[in-house]
Amino acid sequence: MYYKGFYHLFYQHNPLSPEFSRSIIWGHSVSQDMVNWIQLPPALSPSESYDINSCWSGSATILPDGKPVILYTGIDNQERREDRRQVTVLAVPKDASDPLLREWVKPKQNPVMDPSEDVLHYCFRDPTTAWLGQDGRWRVLIGAKERDSRRGVALLYHSTDECVQWTRYQEPLLVSQSNEMLECVDFFPVKLTGKEGVDTSVNNASVRHVLKVSFEEELGGKDCYVIGSYCSETDRFVPDSELTYTRAALRYDDGWFYASKSFFDSAKNRRINWGWVVETDSREDDIEKGWAGLLALPRQMWLDTSGKRLMQWPIQEINNLRTRQVSFHNRQLEGGSMFEITGITAAQADVEVTFDLPVLEDNPRIRDSTHVADAVLFNRGNSLGCVYGPFGLLALASNDLSEQTAIFFKIIRRENGYSVIMGSDENRSSLRDNVHKIPHGTFLDIDPRHEKISLRCLVRYIWPSFRCYLLFLGPLYYKGFYHLFYQHNPLNPFFGDIMVWGHSVSQDLVNWIKLEPALSPSVPSDINSCWSGSTTILPDGKPVILYTGSDTNKHQVTVLAEPKDPSDPLLREWVKPKGNPVMVPPSNVPVDCFRDPTTAWQGHDGKWRALVGAKEKDSNKGMAILYHSDDFVQWTKFLVPLLESQVTGMWECVDFFPVAVTGKEGLDTSVNNSSVRHVLKTSYGGNDCYVIGTYSSETDVFSADSEFTNTAEDLRYDYGNLFASKAFFDSAKNRRISWGWIMERDSNEDDIVKGWAGIMAIPREIWLEKSGKKLMQWPVEEINNLRAKNVSLDSKQLEGGSILEISGITASQADIEVAFDLPDLENDTEALDSEEVDQATIIDGYSASVKGFYGPFGLLALASNDLSEHTAIFFRVIRRGNGYAVLMCSDESKSSLRDNIEKATLGTSLDIDPRHEKISLRCLIDHSVIESYGGGGRSVITSRVYPKMAIGEEARLYVFNHGTKAVTMSSLEAWSMRKAQINSNET
Repeated sequence: MYYKGFYHLFYQHNPLSPEFSRSIIWGHSVSQDMVNWIQLPPALSPSESYDINSCWSGSATILPDGKPVILYTGIDNQERREDRRQVTVLAVPKDASDPLLREWVKPKQNPVMDPSEDVLHYCFRDPTTAWLGQDGRWRVLIGAKERDSRRGVALLYHSTDECVQWTRYQEPLLVSQSNEMLECVDFFPVKLTGKEGVDTSVNNASVRHVLKVSFEEELGGKDCYVIGSYCSETDRFVPDSELTYTRAALRYDDGWFYASKSFFDSAKNRRINWGWVVETDSREDDIEKGWAGLLALPRQMWLDTSGKRLMQWPIQEINNLRTRQVSFHNRQLEGGSMFEITGITAAQADVEVTFDLPVLEDNPRIRDSTHVADAVLFNRGNSLGCVYGPFGLLALASNDLSEQTAIFFKIIRRENGYSVIMGSDENRSSLRDNVHKIPHGTFLDIDPRHEKISLRCLVRYIWPSFRCYLLFLGPLYYKGFYHLFYQHNPLNPFFGDIMVWGHSVSQDLVNWIKLEPALSPSVPSDINSCWSGSTTILPDGKPVILYTGSDTNKHQVTVLAEPKDPSDPLLREWVKPKGNPVMVPPSNVPVDCFRDPTTAWQGHDGKWRALVGAKEKDSNKGMAILYHSDDFVQWTKFLVPLLESQVTGMWECVDFFPVAVTGKEGLDTSVNNSSVRHVLKTSYGGNDCYVIGTYSSETDVFSADSEFTNTAEDLRYDYGNLFASKAFFDSAKNRRISWGWIMERDSNEDDIVKGWAGIMAIPREIWLEKSGKKLMQWPVEEINNLRAKNVSLDSKQLEGGSILEISGITASQADIEVAFDLPDLENDTEALDSEEVDQATIIDGYSASVKGFYGPFGLLALASNDLSEHTAIFFRVIRRGNGYAVLMCSDESKSSLRDNIEKATLGTSLDIDPRHEKISLRCLIDHSVIESYGGGGRSVITSRVYPKMAIGEEARLYVFNHGTKAVTMSSLEAWSMRKAQINSNET
């Protein structure tokens, strides 16, 4: 349903397994465009005697006062399974003012409908959306099966109040002569002309009615419908044809599509239908995937001009996912010909094609028999040639065509004209066994003599990523939601002149929904762009934003924004008060080097402080300029910067926050006492570097333990490809979380094809290491919820030169934790000539191809079967003075066979003693990103790679030891990773 600016999708879900069994709940997701979705907590779960054994399907209805209600099927509390009744339950929102409808309650009058004696108690389910008759009474249908006759029926019920007290009508609205249960009944009006939808209660001379039912069969089932006339005065529905479960029945879809449900979209005056795409692989495959069944793309529906059938088309929002386009015009296809469509991603594409048949009369006539046409299509699939056809598309095809799915047409001459048959042949769709491969098809009601034969195919390979593609700003937690703001160019994937603040929200840091932009250029102080900044929660709980605006002169200034309605948990609208800008560049700073205000903090004197990154004129000095304010509107520059460096250049994306001396808990940014230290992070030279020190809010002096040197000696958040990070205090779980931006390493042309440039790293919890000398980082715990199929390996000795494949998981999207022991470390070990180990040393002399004594050993990720592509994440142990140095590296030199890709060897030293501690590694692999955490989070390396061969199911994962000495893999745990619900559908 559509409610208060959001589309709501409720779905039947088993939280324990991908199988349909006891304890089914109503999952709940919301969207503003029906493309990008966020998962909310379940709307309905078994809790009462009437639904304790499951909450099954149902429908939502919007009452005249605008309040939504749900009627659904509950499975009651009878002890024996065969005695359990299906009853109808009413649920209402706990807070109808909440646009997300996050909580639902079940009134005491439940259940509101029970199966009567003439109906099988286990065949009474799936109430429809209710409609209001001219007499002011509500009507609703329930699918059922009669006890004696075993006929399928659509039972009609009436109610005079708000869907609480219901009375069954004497006769069913529709009776099927088949012995099939009528499931997932749907009943709605359609206009005689035009594509507009109408509310379910509309009934007049300009509409007809559609009654749809789902007939279940072993492999899914079919959604069949009839069109007819409905009189609400007599409650009679007279269909134009009989509802039968035969090939002659009208169907929504002649493929794997079942249990659909439509609703009226009042926002755009259209009727939209959703269906379930049934799985055709095995139960074991479902368990491995973690789900069974997919959601079809939402379709708009309307009545064909003939009035005899429905038309369907993907909703217009799907077009927003289109990126790179190729076009072909007027190409003749000779018999037996084929040509490849290149230049697009064939695994995920939207294709529209039309065909003309110029010499149609040459087609031989066959006798006028539906059964003959059925044999041509359904029994012989795509392999039988006609004079015209098969012609069409080969989708998801392998290079040698051993795998392909043919979507095609055939033309047959009948006694009085021509029949166009449309088919989908799955016989060669997969080389896998234990997969159902069945031809599907139907007759297409067009005359090929006078009309082109058109086809639109939306090809989707289920290959999801579990991250968002963003450059982010100012995260915060507010009223139950995590808010992510991100810098975004709405015109192209490059940093340009019209930057806006995109906005997404989540309840778990994993699944996100895209909202309207929070900030766009609109006032003189930001008319040329809204650049980066930060959010702050004021003492009264209200959030505010300080961000960089590019003003009418393209000077960088600081702008204040406030929520228009702080009671809105989604913070959908922001306003810019009078008095902006609130900070301008001081005279010693260039007008284009003053940006990225931090989250503000409050000192003991009650004044607010904030930092702005800057660079001094005519020098290479970078600095964090400190500002004070009594009211968050009037800001005064402090006499000297909080910190500066003579050698770094411009300081970007400055961050300043406290960390507890002991423990992992995070702290509010204003906390300052003897049990905390402070971190100042800045971005320069493509790296995020930081120092730790002591800060006094009384004197506003920050004494850092070290300096920024612009060398490999600087402490870094990440020794790989991560930049422009931002941390925030998560008050919901008392932790500090940091996000960073993973930069691209391909070309601008590639960015145009993708439609974006730069992606979001996995959010990381950060805390102070026990020594107090550096920060620890680890993926937030919510990432573990994406783990699916698991493999475990116990202790195994890896001899020098050995390699071991890790099978049983999806290697292109995985989470791996592995630990290594070095049992004979005291023996011969290569030594460094110097006590110092820096990144330059690592890159110059210690790639994965250089053999040592202990190492390189670790993982080969995103590897092709022949290892021509792989990214090596590895360790090397070297004797240094009286101890040992552990080097951690990521070698991208063989990560891709593609040209014009930047491939680096990245690395650092890992601050552990391998004589007393295992060397541990956690890698999060996501198709083209590898985030590697060494030593329990002491060091992190992020690699952005672009494999050409090692993609999807072709990717492999290995443990290796290329050193001459044996090492022990003491443990390994690996998981396939599930799909996250994210803003973008790029993969």
